[in-house]
Amino acid sequence: PSKQIINIEFDNIKKLNLKTDKWNTINAIFIDNNSDKTVLYFHWNGWNIYYSKNMIKVFNDLKLNAYIFDYRWYWKSDWTIKNENDFYVDNDFMYNYILKSWVKEENIILWWQSLWWALAINTAQNKNIYALIVQSSFYSMVDMAKLKFPFLPIDYLIKYKFESYKKLKNI
Repeated sequence: PSKQIINIEFDNIKKLNLKTDKWNTINAIFIDNNSDKTVLYFHWNGWNIYYSKNMIKVFNDLKLNAYIFDYRWYWKSDWTIKNENDFYVDNDFMYNYILKSWVKEENIILWWQSLWWALAINTAQNKNIYALIVQSSFYSMVDMAKLKFPFLPIDYLIKYKFESYKKLKNI
């Protein structure tokens, strides 16, 4: 992921550096529009939160609060990923952080783009959230890789499966 710094110039943004445990931190921003609805936004794969300037404008135009965060291998967040579950741990941390910030579960919107739909689906399971917005999705990482690279032995090459289709029934 790019380490390029892009200046975000909005008055209603608070930069956060959240400690998940004694080893890991998550870089995040909070967009405060004094709304009862709060978005947990999963940005495009390969970007960091500072590439989300257009989405910040969308959240401001819609008058929605929003948390945008970098996963642990992005930009200012720590760089330790040991297994697929580590991806879900970060989401659960952010989701619970929002709940502890006095946002009611029924006022949370999970909004994802690209690869992170699998993470949003996992987080949305068995929750009473306001909405789940899914953009540019795939059924599973394995299926997508087989579609893009049919000549490769994908089942042996893919480390993280992200089999979201198994979790959709729980939403």
